[in-house]
Amino acid sequence: DPLAAGAGLPTVPLLFSPAEETTADEDQEQARQLVEMLQRALGDRWQDDWLAEGLPVVLRALLPSALSDGPQAATAEMAERVATELARLQAEDPERFAELEAAIGSLMQETAPLLPLIKQFIQAESWNASRRIVEQHPELLSDEADELLEVLIASAHVQNDNRAVQMFEEHRSLLRRCREAGIARAFVEKMLPPEALDQAEAAGLTPEQVIELQQATAQMPPEVMELFAELAASGVELHSPADLEALLASRPDLAARLAAAVQALLASRPDLAARLEAAAEAMGMGGMDVPPQFRADLQQAQEAEQHYRRTGDRSALDAAAAAWERILGHSTFPSSDERFQLAAMNNAGGVFLRRYWATGGLADLNRALELGQTAVQRTPPDSPDLPSILNNLAAGLRARYARTGALQDLHDAVGHWQRAVTLTAEGSPDLPSILNNLAAGLRARYARTGALQDLHDAVGHWQRAVTLTAEGSPDLPMYLNNLAAGLSDRYARTGA
Repeated sequence: DPLAAGAGLPTVPLLFSPAEETTADEDQEQARQLVEMLQRALGDRWQDDWLAEGLPVVLRALLPSALSDGPQAATAEMAERVATELARLQAEDPERFAELEAAIGSLMQETAPLLPLIKQFIQAESWNASRRIVEQHPELLSDEADELLEVLIASAHVQNDNRAVQMFEEHRSLLRRCREAGIARAFVEKMLPPEALDQAEAAGLTPEQVIELQQATAQMPPEVMELFAELAASGVELHSPADLEALLASRPDLAARLAAAVQALLASRPDLAARLEAAAEAMGMGGMDVPPQFRADLQQAQEAEQHYRRTGDRSALDAAAAAWERILGHSTFPSSDERFQLAAMNNAGGVFLRRYWATGGLADLNRALELGQTAVQRTPPDSPDLPSILNNLAAGLRARYARTGALQDLHDAVGHWQRAVTLTAEGSPDLPSILNNLAAGLRARYARTGALQDLHDAVGHWQRAVTLTAEGSPDLPMYLNNLAAGLSDRYARTGA
């Protein structure tokens, strides 16, 4: 409930006390609706400053303290309850208390860098935002993160905080499902209601395809939506791209309307046009002449990787990795064009890294790093391909840091991202993504070392990424979310 002391206007910060046995998404939606109701009721008397530091959340059990003494008193009461429970355990079972204290202390020391990540993951504004966080931080899929969540669940049990237990268990189960089925499949299952999953199965569609169709439909310009509505009203059924191709061939008027709508969309979304152009160039290996003996395997590798990105099907990722190994192991590969070799190593390394993120197989991570380091060493410093190769190698090094905790890997990753940013042209569509990766690496290093300059630099890079990203870009929410997280960390450290 939104609460305000006094007759009409708040004299203390607004508080939100969520209902019990509700999900995080339900709590967020209820808070949003209640704040909107309060804004409408107060009209001109509403002040945005009341939410300048966010909306404090207070559990129902602590609501009396919050109403009488404020959120700080409620937090103090929660801490006091935890201390009381621990003191009781120490008195009743000293041996168990000592074991618990040692285990928690050791785990917290080992997993300290994961705490802010888990907080960001749990407090994400939507499941889509949560998914992007997991994709950016594969360390959330590590055994260490799972053990840390287990400790948080146990702590919530000690406090008799059933809602916190439910929240931690829900997110822990989701991360475990990511490890089992892949990130894409796990989040699709989370986002689709059971009836939608049943309908997808009946229609012969994977859950990923349903989400993809929903997203594509939401992004369609009105002209395209109107065209398909007319076709549906006239009884036309389209079950495949071939059906659409045949229809357009027989109806030049429809083909012209569709082409005009697509052109209008690209004209209004220069970021999308640039991404499509970059993707087309990547599919052709930068316009280079691919030797005939590699073309079949290259096509299979690219198609399999695209299929995995759409569906999360790990067998497609295995097929892509096998195709790249055939190319790299071919007897004529060492004598082929140097630029083709470097592009093949970079792209193959990306597939092995992606499979490591999906499965946790250390051999894939080592293979990705081997290929990435070789490609960086052999790429000329003035090559336009170098930023992409540096970016991929840095991602691999950061993944190994998350696995082993070796700080030098994180230092090296940040260095490669900094070099990639320096070498990337200001107008490149790749620059915001590389800036985002660099900022994430700096924030991770800040979490490990406490070096405030890293956090300042991370915020600056995220601000630049946001500035360079078009308003309608699908990447903009992620960059804004990351920037907000960095600013929140800086406020927590400096109070500014």
